[in-house]
Amino acid sequence: MRCLTALLGALLALALCAADARAADDKEPETLWDLLLEKYDANQDGVILRGEYRRSDEAFARMDRNADGVLTRADFGPPPRA
Repeated sequence: MRCLTALLGALLALALCAADARAADDKEPETLWDLLLEKYDANQDGVILRGEYRRSDEAFARMDRNADGVLTRADFGPPPRA
């Protein structure tokens, strides 16, 4: 009986750890900028070049507020307050 209780306890702990790991992977982006980085920043350098953005030139230009040809956090204003 003790072995069964220990085994069930270990399985429960393993299941909880797996659930925590999945929850961390499923974290939703907090801002539009975070979402865009996740989706389009292919080389993960923290900026989105025109070649990385798969939508239209017009859509890119609308987001590129300073017209430097690169999307950065500055194009989307300050991050939200915590």
